[in-house]
Amino acid sequence: MAQSHFRTVPSTQDVRGFTLIELLVVISIIALLIGILLPALASARKAAQSAKCLSNMRQQVIGTTAYANDDADFVGPPALDHDRELNYKNQGTYWWTRLSFYRYLKGENSFKSPWMCPSGIDQVAKKSEDPSSDNWWSDPVSHEDKHGARYVKGKVWDSYSTEFNNYAANANQQQGSANILGGKKYSQVHPMSNMNGELKNSPVKTVMASLDSFQRPSELLYFFDGLMWSTMSTNRFNLRHGNFAFMNCSFVDGHAQSIPKDQIPQWGYGGNQWKDWTDMRNDNDKYGFRVVDF
Repeated sequence: MAQSHFRTVPSTQDVRGFTLIELLVVISIIALLIGILLPALASARKAAQSAKCLSNMRQQVIGTTAYANDDADFVGPPALDHDRELNYKNQGTYWWTRLSFYRYLKGENSFKSPWMCPSGIDQVAKKSEDPSSDNWWSDPVSHEDKHGARYVKGKVWDSYSTEFNNYAANANQQQGSANILGGKKYSQVHPMSNMNGELKNSPVKTVMASLDSFQRPSELLYFFDGLMWSTMSTNRFNLRHGNFAFMNCSFVDGHAQSIPKDQIPQWGYGGNQWKDWTDMRNDNDKYGFRVVDF
């Protein structure tokens, strides 16, 4: 009997695809997994940004302390506006550009810079939520104001380049002849204080802060998440981590930590300013840091 060379074609009843219900079930499971994983990934990303911010602040203290060690323990001023006085269109020279110029801590115009908190906003600090605000010296209206998370451009001394910074320094912006408080000049109770004169080896040392003069350095604020400290408004503290839950900061002794919202002053007068000097000194330890030392 002759062998057949024809193949048996499988019946269409033996080939089975996914039904619409099965596809919908698979899609629903994938969507559910995405919904579970995305918040976790976002939370991990925010935690990594906060860790990078704390690392930045430690570097800032190390760079500033190294500068002071080379200058008889005197910390440089927060701002030196001699360029602006010569030409009002020039940007001022600030503490971070000074450290970059002397190569104590090199910055750059990106969020890779040690002077740029990765949780900040990629915008120049020109406007706050207050419609009357016109620049970075205008106070934010709250600890959550986006104005407090933007960056400021600083001019690198004796050059045409600029570097960005979205941190604030614990500094006064008054001249050294200001009030006498507790036997110390106003300019000597902050880790950074303003001055007239040149940068290093200045004869105006009496109006500058000396690191070896501070008591309880582990409690004295140095740098923090916030907008340039040109006023004493407490709204310059910026809650930019943990969904507005805490602020990162560093201290004169070199350590950095997160300060929760309930340990940051929330009240005041005249734009949420400090109530008085005693409160800034924080003798009763109701905040997570001290601002002045005397």
